[in-house]
Amino acid sequence: MMGKYYKQLVTPKHENVSYLLFSVFTANDIRNLSVMKIRTPLSFNILGHPLKGGLYDPSLGPMMDNSEPCSTCSFSASRCPGHFGHIELPVPVVNPLFHKGLSTLLKLSCLHCFTFQIPVHIKLLLSAKLKLLHEGQLSDIDHLDQEVSSMMSQLKSKNAKDKENQAEYVREIIDTYVENVLGRMRFGQPMFQECDGKQANMKNIITQWHTYIDSILKQFLRSNKTCMNCHKGLSQISMLQNKIMINNARIGGRLLSDQVIHKVEAMIIMPEQSKEHMRQLWNNEKDFLKAIMPCLQLVDIEYPTDVLFFEVIPVLPPVVRPINFVDGQMIEHPQTQVYKSIIQDCLVLRNIIQTIQDGGTEHLPQEGRLVFEQIRGQTAVEKLHNAWQTLQTNVDHLMDCDMNKTAESVNSQGLRQILEKKDGIIRMHMMGKRVNFAARSVITPDPELNIDEIGIPEDFALKLTYPTTVTPWNVVELRQLVLNGPDVYPGAVMVQNEDGSVQAISSSDCTKREAVAKRLLTISDKISECHVGIKVVHRHLQNGDILLLNRQPTLHKPSIMAHKARVLKGEKTLHLHYANCKTYNADFDGDEMNAHFPQNDMARSEAYNIANVSNQYLVPKDGTPLSGLIQDYMISGVRLTTRGNFFSKIDYMQLVYTALSTSQDEIIFLPPAIVKPKRLWSGKQIVSTIIINVIPPNTARINLVSKTKISVKEWQVEAPRRWKCGTEFKDPIAMSEAEVVIRHGELLCGVLDKTHYGATPYGFIHCVYELYGGTYGNKMLSVFGKLFQAYLQYEGFTLGVEDILITREIDKKRKEIISDCRTVGENVQKSLAKVPDDTAADEIKATSRGAEQL
Repeated sequence: MMGKYYKQLVTPKHENVSYLLFSVFTANDIRNLSVMKIRTPLSFNILGHPLKGGLYDPSLGPMMDNSEPCSTCSFSASRCPGHFGHIELPVPVVNPLFHKGLSTLLKLSCLHCFTFQIPVHIKLLLSAKLKLLHEGQLSDIDHLDQEVSSMMSQLKSKNAKDKENQAEYVREIIDTYVENVLGRMRFGQPMFQECDGKQANMKNIITQWHTYIDSILKQFLRSNKTCMNCHKGLSQISMLQNKIMINNARIGGRLLSDQVIHKVEAMIIMPEQSKEHMRQLWNNEKDFLKAIMPCLQLVDIEYPTDVLFFEVIPVLPPVVRPINFVDGQMIEHPQTQVYKSIIQDCLVLRNIIQTIQDGGTEHLPQEGRLVFEQIRGQTAVEKLHNAWQTLQTNVDHLMDCDMNKTAESVNSQGLRQILEKKDGIIRMHMMGKRVNFAARSVITPDPELNIDEIGIPEDFALKLTYPTTVTPWNVVELRQLVLNGPDVYPGAVMVQNEDGSVQAISSSDCTKREAVAKRLLTISDKISECHVGIKVVHRHLQNGDILLLNRQPTLHKPSIMAHKARVLKGEKTLHLHYANCKTYNADFDGDEMNAHFPQNDMARSEAYNIANVSNQYLVPKDGTPLSGLIQDYMISGVRLTTRGNFFSKIDYMQLVYTALSTSQDEIIFLPPAIVKPKRLWSGKQIVSTIIINVIPPNTARINLVSKTKISVKEWQVEAPRRWKCGTEFKDPIAMSEAEVVIRHGELLCGVLDKTHYGATPYGFIHCVYELYGGTYGNKMLSVFGKLFQAYLQYEGFTLGVEDILITREIDKKRKEIISDCRTVGENVQKSLAKVPDDTAADEIKATSRGAEQL
């Protein structure tokens, strides 16, 4: 029965969800949700047992795994979902979610007649707009605006003085328009739609909703000094540290004396006064409040505006605020400290209220009198207000401890602190956690790797294992791994028998390892016929194994990619190629990454063929490339492919071999560009050789005409020579180094720069990706990286401090320019004033002032 009850308990009540609504709990909702009232700030007795009526009362749920079953549902700690409690407040406080909204509503209203300082037709128009917006009819709103504006201009021209009849007329026009629109929707004949013929999405609706509300608030927020309804003076309301202040002499309809005004320039509107004001506003402005605050429509009480205030505080169950043990001492959860402060504030306020009612502290106990004396304030009313503000501050800390910081809030946690940043439950418990068959370390750049490879330290490879099935085709290899054992790489850690039992491989006894290795294809004697199966060897991670790499935060799909492992001896960090930095949003200033080792053939197949680096070249957002080489490679690529750069046969062969060192196919070489007096190959031919050998055989070679990032003007040292023969090129880019021309895989003209092998669209690597697939695009980028790195070592390009120091000649010119600049202003004044060059500065100023006066 208990198991059946628990199964029903965890079954979702609503499986086919069509929409989701967010609302606010009323005071009665919180009381009905709660299983008990919290009365004392003490949590445990001397023996460490939870107190009845405390914040860890057994009715709220077990606080530890070895605690007694829950007294509410009778479940243990592993199955009890936890139950809410509640704290009754002696005075109302503002819900921390509505501080800003409450102050805005009070600023927008008159505290005498309790109406909003917005014209009637504007309120009706805004309500209708929001109603149409809720139905997704964005285009109809513009037509409604036009109708109402034209109607109001007609009424003004007629000088209509009867405001009530005018408002009713406007209401009638707006209601008729809205009913017509909704009627069309019911019959499935929408007249107005979005420009592309589709209905507006929810994001646009929410954005437009905020736009309409904000525009009205900015337009009418304290734009008048007198009320447009009762014509009385409007109070100046401001907000300071979540306290609503009123800045004139009229408080709550009472005119204060001059002496009181002199003492208090601004008074705080207490939550009880704000609550009463909002109730009066609800009586007069019910429809408008429902329109601008939709959450009030879902509250079924006499005054829905009461949800803006707290009369009862819900208390979370102990399962979400567990206790910790440090050196054998019990440490309560930081959020429990906030609840304790609220309960203590409630006790203080009850003592103060009793003192005010009794007219003295005679009826208070000794502890109550001491607490009363310690509260700031000279009179009981002042103490009440100060204690009230302290309670409001602690209730705010339930939501956000950074709101009105205090000494106590430093070690506390609000809901915001629990959720956000790295220490929040989302990033702390869903990201970066240690799991089996995974590794985490700092990343280090390694240009010697291919782009789809990841360098793994040998220490990691000894710990990461993969279950390999024993077959006649791999038994020789697996036997050698078993003989090596768990401490010698490459080796194996354990053997799984046919029945699922696991046998650890000894690291010290070579004889036992030999016995296990010889029996890999032999069925164990203890295995019955019903357990006939195959053995599995858990071997070390090896070169070529696939790993899932992830760097947090995981912002898009390519934030997790599959890399092939390359085990590195003597290293302690993960090695990553530069080209993957943009994909992971990584740099090498201490960033860490996670590596996960898939543990079955299905996962490995998906990693090799779907999540591999080659298939993540384009970002899913807009289809632009993600991988690209960095600035150092671009410098090398430009210098290598510049016109007039030639190489001997040795250098040509060396650079080509360095780039294609991992290729197992026969390399195709090109004939030299210059035969006599010495055989020489151009830098463009080296790149052409790479392209021809990387492109898959038996396919058409690439043809490309493109531009470079370096403009044609950057290549011109002197004026171009006059054209002597043939047809003159009209385009100055034609056949220059700023135009890349590739024919049948050979680079004939132009230099390769960032446009073609950086993370830019429509470049050379992007074309290779689209023509031949991700594997060859990735391979082309890898071999380009190796080629350009080798040429940097061959050619050399450095930028030192000496290169950026100012020489004496340049410094002399700089000083001359500065001295000329100092006289420019004076010379301009002389030319404007039309005075001789030897005129004194004072005379020039006087002449200029006289000209200005004229």
